[in-house]
Amino acid sequence: MKLDKFKKIIANTAPEKRELISRNMDILERIHELLDMRFQGKQNLLAERMGKTEPEISKLLSGIHNYTMQTIIKLELAFEAPILYVSTSKDLANANFVQAKFNKCLQKQMDLVNVHPKGVVTPDKSTYKSVVKMVYN
Repeated sequence: MKLDKFKKIIANTAPEKRELISRNMDILERIHELLDMRFQGKQNLLAERMGKTEPEISKLLSGIHNYTMQTIIKLELAFEAPILYVSTSKDLANANFVQAKFNKCLQKQMDLVNVHPKGVVTPDKSTYKSVVKMVYN
C-alpha cells in the first residue's frame, strides 16, 4: 500500500525534479565513497579538514541536499579527489580513439584466445598485456 503511494508520488513528480533528486543522490553516494576511502568513514576527520563542526558535516551528508558548486569544490579539496566530472568534446574524441584502437588490437589478438567447449572465451594473460600495451602506446 505504501509503495503504491510512493509510485504515485514519483509518477506525478516533474521530470526535472526527479533528475535533480537522482543527481543529488549520486553526489551523496560519491561523497560517502570518498569519506570511506579518505577518512575511514569518519565525519569528524572530514569536519576537521574542512574547518567545520561535525554536526555541519552530518547535516551535509544526511540526505537530499542542494549542493552548491562552492560546497562541492570545498569537499573535493578536502578529499583531494573529484566528486563531479565534466565531460568535454575533447574527452569524447579521446574515448572514441581509445575505443577504436582497443577494438583493432582485440581483433588482432583473437588468435591468442582459447575457446572453452561451452563457448566461453577465456583470454590468456598475454592477451590482456598486449591489448593494454597497444591501446596506450
